[in-house]
Amino acid sequence: MEEKVDLLSLTNKQAVDMDDFKLSVTAYELICKPLDGVKMEKAQDRVRKLPSLIRPLYTVLVLQSEVENGGFNQYFWNSSGRLASEALDDLVCLDAKQHAALLKYAIMIEKDESPMMAEFKKPQTWDSFAESYKHTELEPLDDEFYKLPKLDKFRADHIRKNLQEIQGYFQNQ
Repeated sequence: MEEKVDLLSLTNKQAVDMDDFKLSVTAYELICKPLDGVKMEKAQDRVRKLPSLIRPLYTVLVLQSEVENGGFNQYFWNSSGRLASEALDDLVCLDAKQHAALLKYAIMIEKDESPMMAEFKKPQTWDSFAESYKHTELEPLDDEFYKLPKLDKFRADHIRKNLQEIQGYFQNQ
């Protein structure tokens, strides 16, 4: 079993030596602690209010996880998609320009398809979710997303570059 990492006591050298995904998940878990047990809408409001130094560590990991698991259709279907505009801003903050351009296009498609997708969402069933994939134009964007560099590196580089400030934020919470 791998040892748990404490972001608050991490040194610059340890951050540099740490795997990108592990480092970014460690920060994500710190962000999630105060959100545990909080209703989704309130949690999303709290995420929206996070400083620009911190918020990308949440929104971009959620975006990546959803798209890698079930594509942009899943991202927008689930409540995670409600943070798409914040994720777009946060991708720009991380200098993930290609990802930002792709998400911007996905947001445009999602807005166009929103009335149609609302009909699929009404039954709130797995079958209606699965059926929605047959009617969305988002799927080709999934393939483009998978070809781009992993977002783990962008988040980890952000943490390494701003480690002391990020640690200070969490220590003051």
